[in-house]
Order: sequence, then C-alpha cells, then structure tokens
Amino acid sequence: MKHILIIAVFIIQGLTVIVLPAVAQQQGSSSTTIQTAPGTSQPLQPGSTNMPIFNVMRGGEIQIDINLWGFVGSPGHYRVPGSTSLVELLSFAGGPTASARLVDIRIVHADTAAEKRVETYNLEAYRDNGDLTQNPLLEPGDTIFVSGRALDVFFQAIGIITNIMVIITALISFITFTTK
Repeated sequence: MKHILIIAVFIIQGLTVIVLPAVAQQQGSSSTTIQTAPGTSQPLQPGSTNMPIFNVMRGGEIQIDINLWGFVGSPGHYRVPGSTSLVELLSFAGGPTASARLVDIRIVHADTAAEKRVETYNLEAYRDNGDLTQNPLLEPGDTIFVSGRALDVFFQAIGIITNIMVIITALISFITFTTK
C-alpha cells in the first residue's frame, strides 16, 4: 500500500506556511482514500498518519518541532522558527477556542535530562497587562497543552453520555421489537 502526502502551501504576510493535513492511502492504481486530520474534539495521536503537521518558515531561521494539543483552532505538530513565542504558535494554530482556559496553559519541555520540566503560563495576564513573562519563547520538542474550562469539559462529557444513552435506548428498542 502506497502513502501519498497531500501538501498545501500558503504565504501569509511574508511567512510561508506548509500544511500537511492528510495522508492518502493508495490501494492498487485506481482507488484512493483520504484520511483527514481529526477535529479538536478528538484526541490527537502523535506519530499517527492522521495528525496534522504544520510547517511555518521565516527567512533562513532554524526550525523547531512543537506539539500543540487541546482547545485551539488547529491542534497538531508544528515546525516553527526557533524564535517563535507561545502567542505566535497559538496564532499559527488559529488561536484558542472559546472554551480555552487561558490562565492555565502548560508547556512540557523535552529536555535531554531524565526529568521533564512543566511550566504553566497565564495568557490572560499577557493579554490584559502586557506581562511578557507569560509569553515565553518555545524550545525544540515542547508540547503545549491548552486546557478547556471545567464547565465546558463537563458539558462535553454530558453530551457524550447522552449520545451513548440514545444508542443504548435505540438498541433496547430494536431488540424488544425484533423479539416480539
């Protein structure tokens, strides 16, 4: 089975953004199926073929790999310039969603040491007061987690439970109907 990479290239205000959002699997010579990247409501699986990869280039700067997960417009794996800040990365990803908790953004640094460093940032302090300490430069291998507000996460869980209950009710009704 062959894998064909689908590439989209955008040039936005002097930056070149290359998006690799899907992998096509070619079976034989005439049939092609597309596996698209998951939406923000689905968990990302790093290293899988369905995880979107974004490449942002600025001049001749060295690129670093960053993972962005959670409540943002386009979570995924980003290759960004070495001088990219947290706010720039979130901007490349379409910004935080309405459900994002900006007071609790966590960065897990992929240090070579046995222990990983985890830092928490408050982008509301950056937005409201211009506190630059809350907008760090990213390091190679960082993973950024943008959590959601507890109430929104609760409502998502209730929605999932409701959908499961509807399916169970439909199955019970079907079984009851077919056994009579």
